[in-house]
Amino acid sequence: MSSPTYRRLALWALLGLAPLAGCECTGETYELPHRVESFRVQVKSVQSFSSDGSTSFKSWSQTAPMGMPRVGALLEVEVTALDEAGVNLLSFQKPISFRVTPGHVVAAGPLADPLVTQIEEGNISVLRKTDPRMLEMRDGVARGFVLVEKVFGPTVLWAQDSPPAPVFVLPSEEGDDENAPLPDAGVEFDAGPSPEGLDAAWQEHDGGRTYAAGVSDPLWFASPSLADTQLLPGKEPGFPAAPGCQQASPGWNNKASPFVGNFLTIDTPYPAGDMIVSAIFAEGFYCTDLISAPVNDPFYTDDPTGHRTMPGTFGHMYVYNYNYPDNLFVGDRVHSVTGTVQEFSGDTQMVFPSWVRKEGLPRLQDLPKPYLLDFSSYTDTCAQGDPLSHCDSNAAPRNSLRCVHSCGGKSCPPGFVCNSDQQCACQTVPYDSCAATIPGSRCDASQNKCVGTCPESPCSAGQWCVQQRCVKPSDPCGNVTCPIGERCNSSTGACECGPTSGYRLSKTATWKAVPAPASQWMEQLFAYSNKNIEIESLESAVVKLYNILPSTVFTNCDANGNGSIPPFRWNVPNGPDGCGDFNGASWFCDPNGKDTEDCECNRDCVTGRNAFQGKVCSELNTFQTYGQWLVQLEDQWQTRINVSTRDAIPELDPREFGKPEYAGCRVDITGILRQVQAARPRWLILARDEQDVCCRAESGSKCPTPENGGKCPKCPDAEQ
Repeated sequence: MSSPTYRRLALWALLGLAPLAGCECTGETYELPHRVESFRVQVKSVQSFSSDGSTSFKSWSQTAPMGMPRVGALLEVEVTALDEAGVNLLSFQKPISFRVTPGHVVAAGPLADPLVTQIEEGNISVLRKTDPRMLEMRDGVARGFVLVEKVFGPTVLWAQDSPPAPVFVLPSEEGDDENAPLPDAGVEFDAGPSPEGLDAAWQEHDGGRTYAAGVSDPLWFASPSLADTQLLPGKEPGFPAAPGCQQASPGWNNKASPFVGNFLTIDTPYPAGDMIVSAIFAEGFYCTDLISAPVNDPFYTDDPTGHRTMPGTFGHMYVYNYNYPDNLFVGDRVHSVTGTVQEFSGDTQMVFPSWVRKEGLPRLQDLPKPYLLDFSSYTDTCAQGDPLSHCDSNAAPRNSLRCVHSCGGKSCPPGFVCNSDQQCACQTVPYDSCAATIPGSRCDASQNKCVGTCPESPCSAGQWCVQQRCVKPSDPCGNVTCPIGERCNSSTGACECGPTSGYRLSKTATWKAVPAPASQWMEQLFAYSNKNIEIESLESAVVKLYNILPSTVFTNCDANGNGSIPPFRWNVPNGPDGCGDFNGASWFCDPNGKDTEDCECNRDCVTGRNAFQGKVCSELNTFQTYGQWLVQLEDQWQTRINVSTRDAIPELDPREFGKPEYAGCRVDITGILRQVQAARPRWLILARDEQDVCCRAESGSKCPTPENGGKCPKCPDAEQ
C-alpha cells in the first residue's frame, strides 16, 4: 500500500505530463485590451452639513467617526482611471458616474463649483432631479466634489464607467394634499442632460462603456439613532402662487422619514442612546430612546433665538413584526433594532425586523412619563410677574413659549433686555440679565450673547442640553429654577409660559400666509396638516389626554351601504383676484365625485357642524371596522382627535357615553400617538391596556364605571 505522500507525487507527475501528450502549441499569446479596468477613488476631505451648519473633516476612523449629516455631505474626491496593468490610463476622457453605499448621490461638480451655495439655499431637491451626477475625466484623472445624502456608519463611494443610475421618487402616502402635491410621485426619471459637450460619451453604443468600477476606503460616520431616523432633512418649497399672489413660505412634510427604503441598524449605545419597549401590540412593538434629547434647534423650531424647545424628541418608532413579538415585554431594554424603514399612511415604522434584547427583567419604572397634551386657554403669567413682558406663544409656530420683552417692535429673547437704543442686548449691570434668566450663564457683552453653559460646557454623559442648561432625562426639572412667569415642563426640562401643564402645540401647519380665521378651522382637527413638525416630533411616543369629552353620538354615514365614505379635504378657493381666498377656506367634499353625501355626513359629524353642531360625533363604520372613536379637548378650538381603546379594554363600548345618565362624564386616555393619513382627524391615540383608560364624573354626574354597570375604570383621585 502506497503512502499518501507517494500518491500525491504520482498524481502531480501525471498531471504534469498530460499536456505534453495532446498539446498542439501555436505560439500565440492573448493580450488584454488596453482600456480602463478600474478606478482609484480617494476622498480628500468631507464637509458634513447638519441642521445647525457644516463641519469639515480631513480624517476619520471607526473609533472617531464623523457625525451623521442630516442634510448631506460634500466629498472632495480624486479619481484615477487605471488600465489592465494598474497604471494611470491617460487616454481615458469620458465622464464617470458615482454611487454611494449606503446613501444616495445627489450631485457632482468640478472643484470650482463646490455646490455649497446650492445646499445652503435648500436646492437639494432640485439637484436631485436635474444634476447629471458625473465628473469629467481629463488625462485619466477627475477632481471635484460629490454631494451625497443619507449616509451613515461605514460608507464607501463608487466611481463607475457608466451612466448614473435612474432616480426614483417614492409616491405620496395618500396623494390628497391639495396644497402641496408631490410632482412626479412614483415616476422614474433619468438624471438629466449629459455634461455639455460630452453627449457622445454619454451614449451607450459600440461597446462605449466598460462598466469598470472602483471603490474608496470606508468613510466612517456615526450610526443612526431613533431620532436620526425620524428627523426631517429640510423644508419643502412654498406652495406655488399665481403671478401677483402671495406665495406661502416653505413648510415641512411630516409624512416621510428621510430614510424610507433604507436598511438600517439602530444600535447607538448608551450614553448616546438607550432604547426601551414602551408598548406591544399584536403585530409589533413600540420603542423609545430614553435619552433622546428634546429638539432645541432653529432649523426645526423656526425660533432664531434657539430658546424654543419642541415638545417631542423624535426618539420613538414602531417596529412592525407581522406577528406578536415573542419573548419581549414592556419595559425591556433593546440593544439594537435592524430592518427596513417604511412609511405606512404617514407613520414611520421598521419592517422585516430583528432585534437584540438586553438580558434582565423588564424595568417598568424606567418607562418615560407620557407627554401631556394640553391646548387649553391660559392667563398670561409672564405679564402677571413682569408688566413689561408677555408670553411669546401667540405667533405659532414661530413662538418661543418664553417670557419676552417688547422692544422696538420686536421681542427680546430670554437673557436680553431692551436698551436705550431700543435694541435687545444682554447686560452686566446693575445685574447680569443672562444669569437672572438662564441659571449658570453670564452675559458676554463683547459678543452680546449669554455664555458659560452647554454647549460651551458639555453636559455629563446621558444628560440633555435644554435651553443652555444640563438636565437629567429621568428628572428634567430637578434643580431647575425658571424665570418669573414660567414653569418647568416635566417631560423636557424646558422653562415655558403657557398652559399650567402639558404643551401648547401648534396644531396646524407652518404656514405664515394663512390668516387666523382659516387657521382656526384647521386647529379643530388635531394636526390635520401634513406640514406640522411639532406633532411629528411626538409620533409613536406615549401621550396623555386629560379630562376630555367622549363621543356621545355615533352615526352611520354610509347611506347607500356600498362601504365607501370618501375623505373630506381642506380647500382654499380662488378669490376674485385669482389668489387664494383663505377667508373662504373650508372642509370640502367633491360635488362631482362619488358618494358626496356620505362624505358630507362624515365631515359634519367629525367637525361638529350643521346637524351635529355642538356634538362630539363619531362615524359608526369607522368605529365598528377600526375601533376608532372621537374625543374633544376642552380648549378654545374644541380640538378633536381619534382614539382607540379596543385592544386595551375590549369590553368597553364607548357608545355607552351617549346615554343621558352619563352626561357630564369625562375621560382620561393614555397611549401611543400614531399618524393615519387617510383618517379624519389624521392622528390617533392607541391605548395599550386597561390602565390607560379611566373615567371621571363631574359633580352630580356619573360615568359607566364598574359600580354603575359599565366597563370604564374610575380615575384615581390624584390630578393628572
